[in-house]
Amino acid sequence: MDLVHRLGGRREICLLMSRAEIGDHLGLTSETVTRTFTLLQNEKLLRVNGKDVTILDSNGLLLNAQAIFST
Repeated sequence: MDLVHRLGGRREICLLMSRAEIGDHLGLTSETVTRTFTLLQNEKLLRVNGKDVTILDSNGLLLNAQAIFST
């Protein structure tokens, strides 16, 4: 969501890093990154096609993040 804000609210993002690189950056495995993307897609919050990510429900993503960080 920070990236969307910095991009002026654009909801379509082309990731420059692979899932392995994202995982390394966050201290996660690439499998965890992939599972998380799949979970967020199943919840209709994101659409992921390769490195192209479209945010479908920004409020839902924020609520999801708040739930994770409040525990």
